[in-house]
Amino acid sequence: IYTEKFSQKFGIQRKKIPKIFQWKYMSAIIFFLTIIIMIVSKKVLDKNIPIILVFLIFSVITTIFFKQELFHNQFCPFGFLQSLFGRRSIYSYKVEEKKCIGCKLCEKSCPTKAIKVMENKKAIINKELCLQCGNCKEVCPKNAINYKN
Repeated sequence: IYTEKFSQKFGIQRKKIPKIFQWKYMSAIIFFLTIIIMIVSKKVLDKNIPIILVFLIFSVITTIFFKQELFHNQFCPFGFLQSLFGRRSIYSYKVEEKKCIGCKLCEKSCPTKAIKVMENKKAIINKELCLQCGNCKEVCPKNAINYKN
């Protein structure tokens, strides 16, 4: 979040995402490449690559130039796993339509853009994109977002 704010303040961040980064299989390829790199580095090179550190640095660099949802939705291995298993999750964050006032605070706070406020002024959460971070629940003035089945 801080990296994104910094890059916006200095006009570094681009609004348009290049088409190659929007490819729908990008996250799957990065996920499997990460696994292969980890296996090869351990078995062949007998080294442990600090993969979390690599992704942390990559996330900061990505967020300097683009919105943070690009990293979460296209490059992050956890984002790929969430897209696979999130749609079938029993428990997740849900919006109570009766309480929702359509203020869009939840939409603005979501790092993956999993929340959209529809024309009827009610928010919906895409479980495939939701990282279960709880940012939306924290900012909701009407306590309309809760973790349940």
